[in-house]
Amino acid sequence: MHFELQPRGPFSLSLETSFFGGWASMSGDSDRVVMAMPVESAPGAWNSSAAVVMSQRDDGMIVGDVVGEDASAAWRQAQAALSLDFDGTGYPAVGDRDPAVGTLQ
Repeated sequence: MHFELQPRGPFSLSLETSFFGGWASMSGDSDRVVMAMPVESAPGAWNSSAAVVMSQRDDGMIVGDVVGEDASAAWRQAQAALSLDFDGTGYPAVGDRDPAVGTLQ
């Protein structure tokens, strides 16, 4: 199943891939992130798995393809793993108010 998401706030998938020791990528295509995961289709119900392949277009849109029994739940989990499940439009202002955070941004 194919999904698309416009990040709410600044987001770089290529930067995200450097966190947690690096996300897996497609062989020969480091711009595509690959996630394999158990899927929580209901609270506490980890009864399926999925593979998610994500990339970011030049316009910032995140696009992904999911293979698995509960593709919608897997897409939501992939978004959460990359902090795409919340509105980050106010994040740059935090760095403006706090120089220590601004340096890290």
